[in-house]
Amino acid sequence: QFWNNALLPSIHSQTTPSSQRNVTNYSGVKILTGHSFQHFMNDTTENADKHVLIHFYAPSCGHCKRFNIIWNELAQLITYMNWNSVMEVMKMDVTKNEVVVLNHAEEEEEDGRKSTLGDMWSLPSVFYFPAGEKRNVPIPMEAEEEEYQKEAPKDETFTASNKESVKVRKDGVGGINSAYEIIEWLVGQGKIDTEELLRLEKEGIKKKEKCLEEEQRRKEEEKKRMDALGEEVLHDILEEIEAVDF
Repeated sequence: QFWNNALLPSIHSQTTPSSQRNVTNYSGVKILTGHSFQHFMNDTTENADKHVLIHFYAPSCGHCKRFNIIWNELAQLITYMNWNSVMEVMKMDVTKNEVVVLNHAEEEEEDGRKSTLGDMWSLPSVFYFPAGEKRNVPIPMEAEEEEYQKEAPKDETFTASNKESVKVRKDGVGGINSAYEIIEWLVGQGKIDTEELLRLEKEGIKKKEKCLEEEQRRKEEEKKRMDALGEEVLHDILEEIEAVDF
């Protein structure tokens, strides 16, 4: 393997049996380890047609704990919208798993490895791997600047000449307030076919309507069966009463 340039570095990773590579939590978020992340990065066939979002976090980080709730909501929203055939949501605990990315660029570092994740140690961090571009540098999700008008002092009134616009940054990814903000940012990258998302959403609505119709039909059939059973039991009771010699 060394001479074939196929030797992989030894990394710190939680144990993940090969039979449990696709472990997900109750919300549908795929749990990555150091080893499964390596497999994800180096296997170009896995999730090749999916847009993948990965959340790197630390369990002791307060912002991460808050953001984990939103991340779970994101996975649930994607499933509800029937987008899980084109999107996948993942996360990885960086306190228990080492992130090492083999360099796929033409110019390699001296040690033959290069992290394409940039400064991911500002936790929580989110990186977007567009479909078909896994070997390219992933897109980091960064907080956008918000502009507001600075308030005037109590003894002064703003005029057109002294108005001052101030730009501030949100509190990183941890400042995101809803899963919808993440979807808005994701679509804004211009990598996703929005018409495909609308088509999948319509298909999902049809599937839900069909499931509701089938559930309603099942309930009606069950009610008819119970009514018929009740009538049969009542008939048997009446016959027994008639057969009793008072």
